[in-house]
Amino acid sequence: MTDVLSRWEVKNDKWTAPAPGSRRHFVEAVDDGWQLWTRGPGVKFYWFSRSIHELEAIVAKNDSHWLEFDAAKAKAPVSITAELAGLKATAHSERGSFDVRLWSADGERCVGYYFGGLNNATSGFVLGELTVQGTRHLDEGPRGRGLGAGLIELAERVCGLRAVPHGFMGTDGTTSNDAWKSWQSRALRQAVPGMEGRTDIDARAAMLPEMKARRALKFNVDDYDRGLLLARELGLGLVTVSFGSRTTGFFPVFNDVSYAFPLRADESVVSGAGLDDLDSAIASNLVLGASDKRLEDAVIGSIPAHRIEAEIASRSTSDFYRPLTIDPIALEIVKNREARRTRAIAAAAVGQLGLSPRT
Repeated sequence: MTDVLSRWEVKNDKWTAPAPGSRRHFVEAVDDGWQLWTRGPGVKFYWFSRSIHELEAIVAKNDSHWLEFDAAKAKAPVSITAELAGLKATAHSERGSFDVRLWSADGERCVGYYFGGLNNATSGFVLGELTVQGTRHLDEGPRGRGLGAGLIELAERVCGLRAVPHGFMGTDGTTSNDAWKSWQSRALRQAVPGMEGRTDIDARAAMLPEMKARRALKFNVDDYDRGLLLARELGLGLVTVSFGSRTTGFFPVFNDVSYAFPLRADESVVSGAGLDDLDSAIASNLVLGASDKRLEDAVIGSIPAHRIEAEIASRSTSDFYRPLTIDPIALEIVKNREARRTRAIAAAAVGQLGLSPRT
């Protein structure tokens, strides 16, 4: 146990400590490093680091974010009335959400809006500050007069926080090309978080694809599609886990497999969470999926390695299924895990023979 984690409680091979509010931090050793996640409820934040001391600093920043987040949600409601290019605009914020509206000249009709709320903890860590984001729209008539920027400015005033685009630096959602151009234009006129050329922010943002892949491996169930693709890439067969037939309403059923894991020669399995034992991997997936099924009811099947490609082809060419894909970063993480495991087994075998690795 490290000095850093000596202050944390140990539960089920994980270290845990309270976070602000009703949230809780968890730390687990994985892949020659450490992964941190915060629940409250659900996974609200995830990060991986090779250094436990760096992770301790991230925990401190994460705690600061939650304190500011909770304070922002607890603020008294704020309302503002302003004028934008001769039109009335109203803005209101309450419990972390904001609603900004632009009204027609007669004040009877909403001709533009910008509404949204507080951003998530991931973006707070990457950007180094709590921000807001929202959905913006202007009718045809008011466009081209800078009113979209005015709506953002009113949102920032009423919230007391700066705004950023959707799907930017860890925020949720995606931004259209037209909206992105608008934000880039805004960044030329004034500072926008994450668009100021700060190397520390850019460095954290560059790690987001890896964090997304690791988070998915840890917290997404080991479904049939992922299992097939991993088995093909690793040259392994597949063990399947079913719990009987499923009712799916309007959608066709191609199989009743709930979970699937590539199967190694030693009968251990490859799972996203890094669990080698089949029962442990199944139990973990039952928890992830909040399933009411029981481990003892699992029906185990298998697909040999030489049949994997054909099974993938049959699912990829279906009228209902799109071609199967896997995140290349997640695939690389799994391949690296397998390589480390192979080296560790070889080193242990050498050690049992009383030989040095050089012998």
